[in-house]
Amino acid sequence: MELYRFFLTGGIDLGNEKPEKPATWLSDKSWGEILRLTKIKGMKDFKDSFVEKIEEWGKVYDSPTP
Repeated sequence: MELYRFFLTGGIDLGNEKPEKPATWLSDKSWGEILRLTKIKGMKDFKDSFVEKIEEWGKVYDSPTP
């Protein structure tokens, strides 16, 4: 239920200091949501995986949508 609620709302930004974004194409809002996602059970390693594979995510970001 917690994960479902997160995907509906994006979580709540408490204005805490955030680590620097790993890419310029990533919006501040999206980076904050990725950081908040890691607080949900089963998702704690997502940020590290995302940063580790930032080039692949960049390709997804830049790809045209059908």
